[in-house]
Amino acid sequence: MQVIAPNSVKIYNLLHAQSLPDWLSDRKKRQLRKADPSLRQSIQLVQDLAMPNLCNYLALSPDQQYLFLLGVYKPRMNCYELANLSLKFERCIDSPAHKLVSISEDYSKLALLEAERWLELHSQQGHHYKLRVPAEGRDLAWCSWTGELIVATAGQQLHRLNLELGRFMQPWTTEAAVENYRCAECPQNGLLFVGTDDAKVQAWDPRAKAAVATLDVGPEVGGLSSVSCLRPRDHVTLGVGMATGHALIYDIRERRPCVVKDHRYGVAVHSIAFHGDKVISSDSKCVKLWHQADGSPYTAVEPGVNINHMLHFPNSGLLMLACEQPEVEEQERTETVLYDNYKFLTREQLTSLGLSSLIGTEYLRAFMHGFFIDSRLYERAKLALSGTGADTAALRRERLREATDGLAAGRIRRTEAAAGAAAAAGDADAARVNRSLVGVVTDARFGDMFRREEFAVDAESEEFGRLDQLRRAAAKKEKRRKMAREKAGRAERLAATANQ
Repeated sequence: MQVIAPNSVKIYNLLHAQSLPDWLSDRKKRQLRKADPSLRQSIQLVQDLAMPNLCNYLALSPDQQYLFLLGVYKPRMNCYELANLSLKFERCIDSPAHKLVSISEDYSKLALLEAERWLELHSQQGHHYKLRVPAEGRDLAWCSWTGELIVATAGQQLHRLNLELGRFMQPWTTEAAVENYRCAECPQNGLLFVGTDDAKVQAWDPRAKAAVATLDVGPEVGGLSSVSCLRPRDHVTLGVGMATGHALIYDIRERRPCVVKDHRYGVAVHSIAFHGDKVISSDSKCVKLWHQADGSPYTAVEPGVNINHMLHFPNSGLLMLACEQPEVEEQERTETVLYDNYKFLTREQLTSLGLSSLIGTEYLRAFMHGFFIDSRLYERAKLALSGTGADTAALRRERLREATDGLAAGRIRRTEAAAGAAAAAGDADAARVNRSLVGVVTDARFGDMFRREEFAVDAESEEFGRLDQLRRAAAKKEKRRKMAREKAGRAERLAATANQ
């Protein structure tokens, strides 16, 4: 955990510690945590609160008992039960999802707006129904007053899916120049707010099926700009985020905003929340907390990675950030590389290094469009490829020496009888065995088995003792069988001699 205090305000980063790759063995993870104290400083607020690659949206159920995550890859939705602080279910979907809304109070009825014009409905049992929207969806809102899903699309129309009738209703046409970007419902008064690409915010009354008011935000931000976020607080307070990096607070009874806050990064404000007398606004660079009355700064958080979405847990000081990395809430600012002991290589790079034969073995870990390889093995392969003939021969001799030293230290020692039998086998067999051993040791697929510590044999361990006892028992049994065969052979020869 990391504690920072910008502007004398303490902020606790619960996931500051560096994460470890999931495909590492438990033994390797324990070794790394023991060697690096920073790896033991993370606090797991909710179990498995992460996506394979990145998370792009966070949502909370109306009863505040379930947390939803949307992310990739593969596109999926995770649901977490906060009462147990654990993952409740995980569902993969066909297309990346942009938005999720809860139709019920809990997780039993959900709607997902996905890419390629898909709108997907989920029930408590899983996937329920899937349909296509007439145009590419930009945002999704649930109108509880009429039982309709409102889809803001790439065009001037708002498409309305009535869940009671099971069909699309007559669409509403807005004043957007090209398309509608955002939509949000105010539960207190039933108004639906729609943000357009030409810096206008329209208020629609579902009962009248018409726009009742329009706010022109353009003059407040220095020209035309698209609305990137809408967040109603109560009957009259509305938060508006703009693509220019401005956050505005409106009293919808007035034409002019109460306060205008400039993030000064020039990137779109994608999330706005309210906490007491303060406003929390987020863009892809930072999260800013400021006073609603005059816009004066309170504090700010810069995680060091791109922020896709922000969720404020109601009536608390907890913020969750969906970032361009697997973990949610991750705000790491250390400069160490995530996989210090591994090198990422594409398939073409593996082929150029002569390591393509390792694909499918434990020495390569598939990840997205390439593989992770142990950095030590990568350096040895690179040296062998780029060195001169003498250097390569010296490297091979070094590998052979290290491998034979490892064999001498780690193998189960032979008994005197086994050693005598090997000596009696002849020089030709010994030479053949040596050539086979050299081939195995120098083979890139198996060479590391003779040098890695986890393959070394501990002669003092309990497992070694059990295996050695089994080996000795098997050797005695085989010796008795051999003696019995020799005795039977002598008897047959004596019988044959007597018959002659």
